[in-house]
Amino acid sequence: MCLSLRAQGNLQFNQVKLVTALETVPAGKVWKVESALSGEERYPTSGTTLPSNSRFIQVNGAAICVHEEHVATTGVGFNGCCGGGFWMNNVGMSVNSTTPVLVQVSAQPTKLPLWLPSGATLAAGTKVSSISVLEFNVIP
Repeated sequence: MCLSLRAQGNLQFNQVKLVTALETVPAGKVWKVESALSGEERYPTSGTTLPSNSRFIQVNGAAICVHEEHVATTGVGFNGCCGGGFWMNNVGMSVNSTTPVLVQVSAQPTKLPLWLPSGATLAAGTKVSSISVLEFNVIP
C-alpha cells in the first residue's frame, strides 16, 4: 500500500505576540505557543497553608496545565492538574500530624510548543501573566 502525503500550504512568519486577555487565532493564520510567562513565587517560611504553584493557560475555554508544582504538609493529600493523585505521610508520623513538612511534587504537564489552528481561543490562566506566541500566515 502506498500512502501519499501532501502539504495543505506553507507557513510564513508574521509576528511575535504576547497574549494576556482572551484572543482568537485569526482566519488564515496559525499560532505556535512557545512559553507561558509567570511571576516569581515564594514559599511561606512558617504556617501550614502552603500554595499550589501550578500554572495554566486557557485554550478554547479549557484550563491547560503547562507547569505543575504543589507544596503540601504531612498528611495533606491532593490531586494535581495533570491527573495524578498524591498522599504524603512522613515516616514515623501519623497521617493527621500537625508538624509541617515541605514536600514538592512535580508532574508531567502539557509540553510546549503547542500549535493552535485558526478559530482557536487563547488566554492567560492561573499564575500566568502572558503567553509568548509566534503567529504564521498559512499560504496556500
